[in-house]
Amino acid sequence: MMDSRRKIILLGSAGFFVVLIVIALLYTYYAGKASVSIIVAPTDSELILDNNSHVNAGDSMLTLGTHTIKVSRSGFASKTLQFVVSKNDSNIVPIALVPNSSEGNTYLINHSSDFVKVGDLEIPQTDAINRAIKQQSPIIKALPIDVSPLYVITYGTSVKYPTDPSKFAIYINAATPAGRQYALRDLNDRGFDVSDYEIVFDTVNNNNGGSNGN
Repeated sequence: MMDSRRKIILLGSAGFFVVLIVIALLYTYYAGKASVSIIVAPTDSELILDNNSHVNAGDSMLTLGTHTIKVSRSGFASKTLQFVVSKNDSNIVPIALVPNSSEGNTYLINHSSDFVKVGDLEIPQTDAINRAIKQQSPIIKALPIDVSPLYVITYGTSVKYPTDPSKFAIYINAATPAGRQYALRDLNDRGFDVSDYEIVFDTVNNNNGGSNGN
């Protein structure tokens, strides 16, 4: 009877010490570290942390202090930046690469939502999106079409998707219904199917796409 009790006590003690060891190991692992959320676009970019280790986008436990991360992907300009991990702050590192080739431009157009998720886009990134849109959208290369005073055709921010910088609308500035119809016919005559585009009729010239530039 005593042997059974001793075995139970010994097993219980051993289990208790195992729990203590696990807690100690977890404390050692997490001590001096904090959670960091790394958000990147393109999502399949390669991430190198502190010049020596590969990391994945998403949440990671990193040591407190300053770190360097390099993000690279085919078709985009690589980017290296420093960030500081703090115990008491929300550690979020958003990184959006800028395309430097037709491959990157095409990827950006097809995955624009990934870039929007990064957060507030930097001005260079917004410019890159606009350049990519122009390169992938022949209709924008043809704008503006100015047949004043009958109509003016430009492009600008999408009304349906105002927060998506990869979307755009075709703005037709015409004072009369006849002018609008002439403008639509003009686009069709130039080989553009107007049903493929978001058309916005306006009596005031839109200021977003009044000039043609690549």
